[in-house]
Amino acid sequence: MEDIRLIQGLFHTNKIILNQECEESINSLQNYIWDKRASDKGLDKPDKSNGCDHIPDSMRAPVRYLNNRLNGCMIPDPDTF
Repeated sequence: MEDIRLIQGLFHTNKIILNQECEESINSLQNYIWDKRASDKGLDKPDKSNGCDHIPDSMRAPVRYLNNRLNGCMIPDPDTF
């Protein structure tokens, strides 16, 4: 789930922003959680029970594409968030 962590970091460092009118997207991103049982097993897996995984998942491919085109320049420093 490296892509999801990249997206989280981009939001935390204000490299991606959403218009405040995108209420459903903002809600999904704010309520995105990791599956506790999977985490206990050392796995990174989103909790799909609340349906908040769709928007972050839809952002993965374009963010990965842009990051690759920019030769990794989008990758935020983990110490900043």
